[in-house]
Amino acid sequence: MDMLSFWTLYTLASITLPVTQIQGQQETKKVKVQVYYETLCPDSKRFVKQQLSPLLKNGGAKHIDVEFIPYGKATTTIRGSSHRFSCQHGKPECEGNKMHACAIKYLNKSEQIDFITCSMGKSYPPTSLTQCANEVGIDGATRNKISMCANSVEGDHLLAAHGEQTHNLKPKLFFVPTITYNGIFEVEKMWQSQNDFHGVICHVLEDGPNFCPRS
Repeated sequence: MDMLSFWTLYTLASITLPVTQIQGQQETKKVKVQVYYETLCPDSKRFVKQQLSPLLKNGGAKHIDVEFIPYGKATTTIRGSSHRFSCQHGKPECEGNKMHACAIKYLNKSEQIDFITCSMGKSYPPTSLTQCANEVGIDGATRNKISMCANSVEGDHLLAAHGEQTHNLKPKLFFVPTITYNGIFEVEKMWQSQNDFHGVICHVLEDGPNFCPRS
C-alpha cells in the first residue's frame, strides 16, 4: 500500500469513528410516560412515591421521558372568560392541580421531576410549593412566578388545557392515576403500573437497559 492510500484510509477511519459513536448515543432507548394524576389522590401519591420516583432515581431517568398531567377526574366549566373547576377531592385539590400545572410551565424537565416527586411525597401537596422549592433548589424568582400563576387566570388556562388533554384520552380515563406509554393507553399496563412500574417499563423497552432483570 502506498503512503497516499494509507493516509486516505486513516483519514476516513478517523472521521467514521465519531459518527459511529454518535449513532450509538442516539440509540439509547426511551419510553414516553404520561402520568394523569390528582394532587390529593392517595393512589396518585402512592404511585409517584413508591413506583415512579424510585425508578427515576435508580437509572430510569435517562430511559423515561415523563410528562405530568395534573387533572384526573376533574371537570371544567367555562362561563364567559372565567373557568370553574370541580375536583374529585374538593377545592384544595383543584388548587394543588393548578399549582402543579404552573410548576410544569416554569420548570425544566429535571426540575419538574424533582419538584413534583417532592410535592407528592408530602402529606398535603397543595401547600408544598415553598417547602419543595427550597428542598430541590428552585430559586425565589421562579417560585414566585409559580405562585402568581397558580393564583391567576394564567393558572386557570393551564389547568383547563390539562383537562382537555385528559378528556381526549381513549379509552376515557376511569382511574387515577392513569399511566400511558408512548401515547398509548392500555388498561392492562395501567393496572400493572400501580405495583410494578419497573416491570412495565422493561417490557416496553424490550431488550432493556441495565436496571432491567436479565432472563
